[in-house]
Amino acid sequence: MRATRERIRARTRQLRIADDVCAWGEEHYNIEETGEPIELAPHQKAVLRYCLKRGPDGRLPFSTIIWSQPKKSGKTAIAGMIARWAAETWGRYGEILCVGNDAEQARERAFKAIKTSIELEPTYHPGRQELPGRWR
Repeated sequence: MRATRERIRARTRQLRIADDVCAWGEEHYNIEETGEPIELAPHQKAVLRYCLKRGPDGRLPFSTIIWSQPKKSGKTAIAGMIARWAAETWGRYGEILCVGNDAEQARERAFKAIKTSIELEPTYHPGRQELPGRWR
């Protein structure tokens, strides 16, 4: 009985985290510079939660979000975090696009940040290029 309650609590917590991009990122999105999960500033959390919180109808409040910050302030890490969060929590068969001024920029920035985050997970298997149960 106790094990069942603990499993229910753990599942409830995971569902709550899946709905909150910031909580999910601070638990699951590792960044290359530290090898640790991202730490968001309070203003970043406020904007992300406002823009990416589903309404009662299940829809996001905006179809387009423009994020602007100075150079070297974490834009790529935040974009990668949002893309990976969407890929892992929005259901199967979704499509995440990494775009940039050109294909190389998209591949070398956003996609690389996502890939690196996955590779930094403790359960990642480099030989199989797999994060069991989540990514192949």
